[in-house]
Amino acid sequence: MNFWKVLLFLPLFSAVGCDLLDRDETIPAFLRVDSVELLGGISGSDFCFDNKVYNVEVYIGGENIGIYALGTDIPVFFEGTAGVEIFALVPFAGSSQVLEPHLFLQKIEFDADFQSGLVSSFDLSASYFDGLTSYISEDFENSPYVFTEDVDEDSLSGLNVELNDFCANNHVGAFHLTDSSRLSFVTTNNIYQISNVPGNQAYLELDYFSEVNLTFSLYTFNSLNGDVGFSDLYYVNPKSDWNRLYINMTDFLQTSDADRFQLLISAELPLIDASGDTLRTGSAYLDNIRVISF
Repeated sequence: MNFWKVLLFLPLFSAVGCDLLDRDETIPAFLRVDSVELLGGISGSDFCFDNKVYNVEVYIGGENIGIYALGTDIPVFFEGTAGVEIFALVPFAGSSQVLEPHLFLQKIEFDADFQSGLVSSFDLSASYFDGLTSYISEDFENSPYVFTEDVDEDSLSGLNVELNDFCANNHVGAFHLTDSSRLSFVTTNNIYQISNVPGNQAYLELDYFSEVNLTFSLYTFNSLNGDVGFSDLYYVNPKSDWNRLYINMTDFLQTSDADRFQLLISAELPLIDASGDTLRTGSAYLDNIRVISF
């Protein structure tokens, strides 16, 4: 390119470059959800236990903004008042990598005023739907207790009710396993009709802390042919602190050919721990167990 052509392009480059550098950037408003409390669970369970709601799905003005962790400043490219819809997300069957909106939690709705550069922060509450039915509800605070059937008939390894120092005056169900009693099976004292679960949609919710392996299963019955069976819902490895599980039972109920079920919990003492050492004893603690549907 010769000298005259360079001179010809200089004014054009200058005009375009100035436009790019001088253009005003849009400064968004921000929405931040600091916390989500769950209303309508087992009474008092959120006082001592973490509800595991760490993420929310956000809609603003009917538009899906995305999924964000609590405490995130979410950019909103809109000024003025707009309707906000929030769905509390729970870990699918305990997996922090897979999230889902809880079937029985209502979406959170409110209006918010968004101003460029400003953060609107909220502590929110998510409510369970009205008319929710608890097919199983056990907080181990009052008898009669739900898990009284010791399937393995080993009186040394059943589910005992104990006062736990994790939370003041809180009772839990406890398994204590040893070399001589390495396995325990307990189930509900009632049999539940699958046909009574609307749409065969249900959640199992519970809190647990365990040094042993736990399995939650459905013990199923078919009245027409007399068949019985087991359908494992979820397998739990040892957990060194209290954890909450939300287990969606819908697929199990909708695909089962049974018409009745009991919830069965098994606890097994592993032969060795994570370090390879032999295990002689181990315990598991459960609380706030319930199966819910509409």
